[in-house]
Amino acid sequence: MAKIENGKERTSVGSEVLSFSGVSFVSYDKVLFNDVNFKVHKGEIVSVVGESGCGKSVLLQLVTGRLQPDEGQVNINNKTTISYVPQNIEQIKVDKKTTIRDYYYAARGLLDINRRKEELESQMAGGSSDPGTLDKYGRVLGEYEQLGGYTADSEIEQILEGLKISKRISGHIDLGTKIGEVSSGQQTRLLIGRALFSASDLLVLDDPTSHLDVESVDWLAGFLKTRDQGVLIATQNISFAENCANRIVEITSFGRVITFQGKYSEYAVKRDSILAAERKAADAAMEKYQKLEATFLKFKGAGYFRRSRDFAQVGAAMQTRLERMRNELDDMPGTRDVYRQEKIKNQSFLPSHEGINPAVHIAGITKSYDGRHMALDLKHVDLTVKRGQILVIGGNNGSGKSTLMRIIEDSTTGKNRFTPDSGEIIMESGLTVGYNAPDRLDLPREGNIFELILNSLPRKNEAQATGILTFFGFSNQNLRLRTIETISSGEKKQLSLARIMAQQPDLILLDEPSDNLKADVAERLVRALNEFEGTAIVIAHDPEFIKKLDVDMELELPHGKVRIIRNSR
Repeated sequence: MAKIENGKERTSVGSEVLSFSGVSFVSYDKVLFNDVNFKVHKGEIVSVVGESGCGKSVLLQLVTGRLQPDEGQVNINNKTTISYVPQNIEQIKVDKKTTIRDYYYAARGLLDINRRKEELESQMAGGSSDPGTLDKYGRVLGEYEQLGGYTADSEIEQILEGLKISKRISGHIDLGTKIGEVSSGQQTRLLIGRALFSASDLLVLDDPTSHLDVESVDWLAGFLKTRDQGVLIATQNISFAENCANRIVEITSFGRVITFQGKYSEYAVKRDSILAAERKAADAAMEKYQKLEATFLKFKGAGYFRRSRDFAQVGAAMQTRLERMRNELDDMPGTRDVYRQEKIKNQSFLPSHEGINPAVHIAGITKSYDGRHMALDLKHVDLTVKRGQILVIGGNNGSGKSTLMRIIEDSTTGKNRFTPDSGEIIMESGLTVGYNAPDRLDLPREGNIFELILNSLPRKNEAQATGILTFFGFSNQNLRLRTIETISSGEKKQLSLARIMAQQPDLILLDEPSDNLKADVAERLVRALNEFEGTAIVIAHDPEFIKKLDVDMELELPHGKVRIIRNSR
């Protein structure tokens, strides 16, 4: 395979790095996927798509060995190196005192080789002329060059620039910055960047675009297209998949996995054509079955099958034929295609207290880390978000959005865990607050999801709990049996939002709520926020999501620019 030079897209694929052969996986209550077969080659980008909870993350964990298939084989060469970034970055343990340079160097094996190189250089500078030392130094230099040591810093800086966490953009992050000195959102981007820098044989990314803005998503797609490694990405971002993937693996909501070589748009047309034909065949078979069943029931109700032995034999034959037709119908792909959507009843965010004013006044807030880096500087900002209004906070990663949201949330609890250096947040005491952030879902580790929502309601109402859960994307089927420890990361996000609705907050604080949400759930969330009679403050970078919100004012960080869109709803 020809290598890519000067950032040009590769035009061919190389050796196989991964294959799925007859792989099936069963969760606690259903088959997530069955008989999965596909391969990943070097220079190929495979996108795994499907609704939240369908098993995308599970499939990736089968690749990394965190899970084992119930049937079939996941084949990876022993010499294949893998870089993996999970959807939940808390799964990755990072020494917060490590510098970005050392953290990235370690991913490519440069950290150890660089230390050996420096030790040998120190020995030679001290006057050592041992031929053995010179030989070792020559070999180390060869390894160092082969691993890209001479260009490593510039490569890292280019990646940080693409992910919008370079010093030029952030104002303070450089290769000597420690991991613990950057925001949680920036840490996520650092993990993605480290995986990109590692130059592994197989790159496995679980929903990376949910952590990136539009420009960084476009940059990532372009970067991946220049790589000669194998890439496997789980994503719900169809435009991203269309932009970079050359193979599609879709896990349907009914456990069927469809693979296709080519662009997503090409795949979608062919898939829809195939599924439409299969549904048409299933509908025709169902029509025949229902006609025969109606005739059988009519004769049976009239007592025909009891009149004589011959009639009884006819009845038995019809029943046998109905059973055979039912089995054949159940096995037809068009019958198993359960794209049929449950009817979702509209739900609303209802404030708990009618007599309390949920307005939030933000006055002159500043916040620094370790007394050095200014994380938030709003000393010139004085604004009030009133009842019935929506404030959207925007800005690049690391601009202080989440810091401000945590200060607001902290001021409602009075626990002083995240207090500002100066300024204040003014609001009435006793507010019920719903807070959701990528790293703060506020869910117990285990338990029944239905019981969680039921117990979160001010007054227990099973129909209301069911309505809220289905509103946020959970199927009514087996709803009361599902547990927190068995649902996907995307479903945990849905559950967290459902719990906020059940708690009936006066003030809603949402940090990137549309990330990792199914499109239909995000649409319903927007509608519920627009109808909310309390106060809502939302951090968002998704332009489509923002466009649908009835936004009253915007606060752009880091400079604190306020834009009033309207004074009231």
